[in-house]
Amino acid sequence: MMQGGRCLGMAGSNSSLKKKVVDDLKAAAGSVDITCDRCGKLMKPGGAIQKKVGGEEFQFCSVSCAANFNAKIRKSEETPAWKRYAEEGPSDKSRFMVLVFVVVIVAIIILAGYLLSVALRPAPRTIYSELSVGTDNVDILQSTPSGDNKTAIVPVRMEITNIGELESGVISVYCGAYNLTQANQLVSEFNTSALTPLNGSATINKIQPKGKSGSIVTAQGNLNLPPGNYSVKLKIYEDYGKRTMVYGSVIIRVDKSMTAVPQPYVPEGSGRGRSAADVAPGAFVPGFEAPVLLAAAGLVLLLLRRDRKQA
Repeated sequence: MMQGGRCLGMAGSNSSLKKKVVDDLKAAAGSVDITCDRCGKLMKPGGAIQKKVGGEEFQFCSVSCAANFNAKIRKSEETPAWKRYAEEGPSDKSRFMVLVFVVVIVAIIILAGYLLSVALRPAPRTIYSELSVGTDNVDILQSTPSGDNKTAIVPVRMEITNIGELESGVISVYCGAYNLTQANQLVSEFNTSALTPLNGSATINKIQPKGKSGSIVTAQGNLNLPPGNYSVKLKIYEDYGKRTMVYGSVIIRVDKSMTAVPQPYVPEGSGRGRSAADVAPGAFVPGFEAPVLLAAAGLVLLLLRRDRKQA
């Protein structure tokens, strides 16, 4: 019995020892990792490359896996820039860069506005006074015998229009009758600076620009002519003869009954009178760039105020 009991005791202890050895082997096998910590590829125990990252041991099958794993760890542990900006606020460098950016944008807008205004600005031009007397604008009115019954009183009336964009200077009208049979023999003449607007009765001596009230006037005078044939020459001057604005002629025949029979007036030339630069009124307040300038100024003030609070 004792011999048998001893055998039974020895068998039980061998069984416990065997079980313990098996458990230790299983635990050791379980603690051995034969896969790459990045890609999961099977490899020899211990791996090709071992590195310690963040206080922990890692094993990798290649240099590429080790480098990429480190980059992934570094990227995941780094605080995003937007989060750091939200938590810590803008740095002095970032505030300075914002100010520089705002100043540059404002300068670009001002320069663009200036260049645009220069590009769209019409070229400077000169405006003139310019008078016109057409074929139908000179009338020889009904003549009457003078008191000596040797000459006829021949009224001449003309309509003058300023077709220029500038008011004329002082206008003087000259009308002279020359004998056709004897060249350059002046028989009668008159001068006048009394101009009557079509829409008024008071006389003036200047003519308004085209399209304005007073841009069309009439001038009138009398010629004393004996019977004969005459070339009546018309000349209009500006600023006391400094410029010849209009010239032309009309043929008149005065018969023995002292009646004047005219032919149509023939315009012979015209020119421009006084001139002036056309100055367009400029805008005092900035145009489209004004709202942007105000917004930029507000942003700068906001940044300065925030700096004072943080200080």
